[in-house]
Amino acid sequence: MTKLKSLALGALVTAAVFVAKDVDAARPPADDTVASDADLEYLASIGGLYRNKGTDGAGESYNGIAAVLTRADSVRMIWWVDDETFSGVGELDRHSLVVQWGEKYPVIYSSTEEGVLSGEWDDGAGNDTLELFAPLDPEPAPTPRGDYRLKGVKPDGSAYTGTVSIMRAGESFVLVWTAGTESHRGKGKRQGNLLQVKRADGMPAIYALDTDGTLRGLLGKGRGEETLTPVQ
Repeated sequence: MTKLKSLALGALVTAAVFVAKDVDAARPPADDTVASDADLEYLASIGGLYRNKGTDGAGESYNGIAAVLTRADSVRMIWWVDDETFSGVGELDRHSLVVQWGEKYPVIYSSTEEGVLSGEWDDGAGNDTLELFAPLDPEPAPTPRGDYRLKGVKPDGSAYTGTVSIMRAGESFVLVWTAGTESHRGKGKRQGNLLQVKRADGMPAIYALDTDGTLRGLLGKGRGEETLTPVQ
């Protein structure tokens, strides 16, 4: 995927991919009908935080982060690529999930293997893969607040540990990471069980909030990851 300016000028579309958390939540039926119970179950099952990678129509590869936020009969898609954010709304159409995001061509996704969905964008010129990192539970997670133990992996593969403190500031959240001699600060907002944080380096850190209070996040274009565990 290219940056937002290139996408807008070229009417490119980011393709997202989704996975069902429950193997029994089968793919949507093939018949051309209005949303059935199976359709609704499928849509509810694909909420999650994903690693995103693909190739654009010019053959340039990209990496990023994507999220699927489930609604009653549709899903809201959000993608973070470099320092740009894109969003769209998807609905089932026979075998496919079609996402409209305000450009000429929609994004079209089809199920492949468990844990992965593949999509096409830029009118089929680009391809995209999403791999599930953490599901988003439909039940509300606790409000993130307090001190957390930090375990992470940097984009270069090196591991680190430390602490994170999360404070509520009105409708926003302030996070402070401390790992060894390094300290970082960021500000985030919550949407459902998703916490979107903008770090001081300008790159997003996106966390899935679990009902047990744990936060699992992706950063560094999806190449890095973190787990925040509440300190009891």
